[in-house]
Amino acid sequence: MRKTLVMELSAETFAVWRDARLALELERGEPVSDDEVLRTLCLDRLAGAGDGARAGRRAAYQIALMVCPSCDRSTQDGGGRTVEVPARVTARARCDARVIGRVDGDRVDKATPTIPPRVRAAVIARDHARCRVPGCRSARWIEVHHVRPRAQGGRHTMDNLICLCGGHHDAVHVGRLRIARAASGEIVFTHADGRQYGATPGTTKTPSEVMSHVGHAAHVGLSLAELLERATQEVSSST
Repeated sequence: MRKTLVMELSAETFAVWRDARLALELERGEPVSDDEVLRTLCLDRLAGAGDGARAGRRAAYQIALMVCPSCDRSTQDGGGRTVEVPARVTARARCDARVIGRVDGDRVDKATPTIPPRVRAAVIARDHARCRVPGCRSARWIEVHHVRPRAQGGRHTMDNLICLCGGHHDAVHVGRLRIARAASGEIVFTHADGRQYGATPGTTKTPSEVMSHVGHAAHVGLSLAELLERATQEVSSST
């Protein structure tokens, strides 16, 4: 379900667009798509200047999704139009949303958050309102994700919930990023093919080994460049 948007820009606007993209890539620690850049800019505008911190303390989905209870087909309202969206959008929203119930009858149910507010607040505080993916420094549009999916019995517990930025949360639901808890209790982030997330093809070191090193380095305050350099050294020494 892709849409095509063609824009003609002035030279200075194009330069600002490139600067915005670079800033977002530095924040997330990886390349981003046109889709991710435009979505982030639109969300920031809709929220209003300086709203990022407040957005981290409430369910990120303030967008209306209509979900058919029988077939799960979903639509989203935007600018006076109804747009059909893929199932992954609904799955992502169900991680961290406010449900208002059915709107096609006389009865109006009480709106309820998918995660109990006190649990969500504790997760946000524990993760310092930042994305937990290694190398990502994003603190805007933070969403809470279930490590073990709700469809597989995942519960709203502290050890099953982590903070993700919108881009990395989307990456989970499209299959580019996998998040799991190892037997040791450590959360491991990998590509779909099993590589440590962010590693280049050909890495022979196991995801848990590299993740352990990078995770420890992050706690002692190393910069993104230093983390990447150390991870590269680890990969080189293992080949």
